[in-house]
Amino acid sequence: MLSITLKQLEFFISIVETKSFSKTAELLSFSQPAISSNIAILEDTLQTELLDRTNKKKIEITEDGMLFYEKAKEILSNCYTLQELPLHRNDSDTIAIGAHDIPAHYMLMDVMNFYKKIHPSTRFQLKEGSDFDIYSLLNQRKIDLGFVLQTSDEQKWKALPIYNDSVIIGLPNTPRYQCLLMKKPSVFELLSQEGIVWNQSLNSLICNYLKQLGMQKEDLNIIVEMNSEQLAKTAVIDGLGISFLSKISLKCAIKSAEILVYELPDPPIRTIRVMYNRKKHLNRAGKNFVEFKRLCQVKCVNFL
Repeated sequence: MLSITLKQLEFFISIVETKSFSKTAELLSFSQPAISSNIAILEDTLQTELLDRTNKKKIEITEDGMLFYEKAKEILSNCYTLQELPLHRNDSDTIAIGAHDIPAHYMLMDVMNFYKKIHPSTRFQLKEGSDFDIYSLLNQRKIDLGFVLQTSDEQKWKALPIYNDSVIIGLPNTPRYQCLLMKKPSVFELLSQEGIVWNQSLNSLICNYLKQLGMQKEDLNIIVEMNSEQLAKTAVIDGLGISFLSKISLKCAIKSAEILVYELPDPPIRTIRVMYNRKKHLNRAGKNFVEFKRLCQVKCVNFL
């Protein structure tokens, strides 16, 4: 019976490529303990060390780890091929897009709607996934454009920044929190006194911000940790606690008064980018879409 899972392969490949457990956890929307546990199980199954843990400040890949990485990447690529038929399109009016769940849920519908008013004949194909999934789809040429939150150092990618999404604190819209905001507490007071719903999808960004405030994650009263933006937002709306959230994800919740907002001083910023292969020739629709996004930047068009 096969003991190795595809998820373990995904975790290991991402750790090798990002050289970070925390970045892998953020990219794949899993907790860091879950990542570490799966890697430990994988090493136990293989009866070998894939990662050298003697240097706690830097991840080193063992010789066995590098051999396993090459084979694992090949296997995962083949699995993606089996999962979907390759994208073979001569349709110059179709754009295949892959997107992380934040731009997929809270940006792309507005973008596509706005774009179709100018190019009504355009058709879209949209796939949602983690940043790791989107880069995999780009590598396999199953999508033309990828909307991601994490950039890649690989030279083959062209990056077009399209939106700076700031982090804010969301609070339940209850009389207690309404009164609390009227007192205008400092961010330190707010975080020190309130129960926190920890949003793991923003883990490294929040930890860096806390460090600037002279705080650590361990200083907070964390009630629950959640591995998705939507879960954390729902927990806040339901009154479980306060949470660091992506501002763009709260667009509808703010309009409908489901949630209260505390604007952070010098907030963390996460840039959403469109990525595409420099060497791949985009079809007419893809080229028009990229040019449209560039024009929106120059003219500061805001359709969100």
